[in-house]
Order: sequence, then structure tokens, then C-alpha cells
Amino acid sequence: MRVFRGVFHITVAVALLATGCSTGSDDGSGAVKNYDEALKEYNAAKSSLTLPANKNWDSAQQLRKEADGSQVVYQDGAATGKVEAFWLCAWQQEWLAARGTDAQREKQALDNLGKFTTLRTYQKNYDQGSREIFDDELAKARLGDPSVVQQDVKANCAKD
Repeated sequence: MRVFRGVFHITVAVALLATGCSTGSDDGSGAVKNYDEALKEYNAAKSSLTLPANKNWDSAQQLRKEADGSQVVYQDGAATGKVEAFWLCAWQQEWLAARGTDAQREKQALDNLGKFTTLRTYQKNYDQGSREIFDDELAKARLGDPSVVQQDVKANCAKD
């Protein structure tokens, strides 16, 4: 039993060293930011996006400086991802609320949903399968079918 336990510990140690000591990818996507650096990223992302008239950033999930008494660090792009996820939910909810009641708001919301494909989350964080799922959601929304947007909002967006 001791031999097995020793082999197990060595295997785990090697696995941790192999994954935990990585310098990250060449594009910096593995870089880590402290709270202040992540907050700058978060605020820059917020300033580049516009929310629907009935939403504001105050209700967005805020970055945490500490958790369980330890400082929180963020992977490069994580703060942007939080902002973009909130923005996407806001426009999905706006589109659902405007459907059939306000054509101008509905069009504006749908146009903004289309802009999601240009954002970092879609471009860098989504794999091909995730992009295809969102593309299908957007295509159905453009045809007037709210079903996939409703499912996405229910699964991924905070309730107002």
C-alpha cells in the first residue's frame, strides 16, 4: 500500500508541476492580474460597451478583491468576460422585452446582439462549438424565434 501511495503522490506532484508552472501562452492569455490591474481591465471594457436604457453597470457582478481572506487574482481577460457577459444578458433581456411591442427597441437590441460576435468573449474564449451555438441563437432571433434566447437567459443571466 505504501508503494502505491508513494507512486500516487509522485504522479500528482508531476501533474501539478507540469500545469502549475506554465508561463502561459505567447498571446498573454495565461497572464495573471492582481485586483487593481483587473479593475482597470473591467472599467475599460465597461467604457467600450453601451447598455440598454433601462440597465446600468451598478447591477453587474463586481470584481472581488479578496475571497476567504486571500487576495483574488484574475486571468487576463476574465474581467472583460464578466463585463461582456453582463452586457450580453442585458441586450438579450432587452430584445425579449421589446419583441412585438417596440420595433425600434427590438431592432436596436438585435443589432447589439450581433455585435457580440466581435467581442473578446466570442472571439477568444468561445470554442468553435460555443460560437456555433451562439450563431444559431442569433440566427433564430433574427427570424423572430425567441426560444434559444429565452433558454440562454434562463441558464446564464441574473434575474432583475
